[in-house]
Amino acid sequence: MSWRRGDAGRRRGGLRHAAGRDERDWRGFLFQGGFRRRLGGGHYPDRVQFSRDLRPRVLAGDITLTVRRWQHAQVRVGGRYPVGPGLLEVDAIELVPFAAIDEEDLRRCGETDREDLRRRAAHGGPIGDDTLVYRIEFHLVDAVEPTR
Repeated sequence: MSWRRGDAGRRRGGLRHAAGRDERDWRGFLFQGGFRRRLGGGHYPDRVQFSRDLRPRVLAGDITLTVRRWQHAQVRVGGRYPVGPGLLEVDAIELVPFAAIDEEDLRRCGETDREDLRRRAAHGGPIGDDTLVYRIEFHLVDAVEPTR
């Protein structure tokens, strides 16, 4: 089934089926942000994911920085995100070229060298020295109450 915005759809704010039928039952869904919620746009996720081998060091407070290859920021400064039984708060976000990651950043990320970090962060695509990445500083805040 294909959908398009027809002339009548623009006037009434709804979508029309390609065959020309109005689909008014979708209007409420769209106005409530339904596609944004379902497709993941327009909001921040409710958790930050780390590799299984890094999680214990994040929860111990040894790792305080992460590098992510995102098209847009997935977290916000001051946001609190559960990581396992812990809760972290984002302190700063910077969009920088991968080449700007220095030795101190590598240590804070829990990596031994730049190539290990490049491999870990490259799940979103290949990373060259000029690839823009998000450099995210955070600190551990508190333990999260377990959910039932």
